[in-house]
Amino acid sequence: MPVTARATEIQADVTRLASVFDQAGWLSVLKVVISELGHGSGRAAAPLPPVSRDVREAIRSILTDADVRATEVLDG
Repeated sequence: MPVTARATEIQADVTRLASVFDQAGWLSVLKVVISELGHGSGRAAAPLPPVSRDVREAIRSILTDADVRATEVLDG
């Protein structure tokens, strides 16, 4: 496979994964993502708005489609 074709595939994967930040405010989303990876509660502290159940499911779906899971988180 030509390098440019592979780079295009990788960019498409990154763009799909980055779409998690289209779901809500970036920091609230980041907290949910970290929670989905097995760390923290996933709840943003005031004054940040909470993430709805529907948004949390959308984030989980994006992570699942991208094959991102807690077992990939490295300690240290």
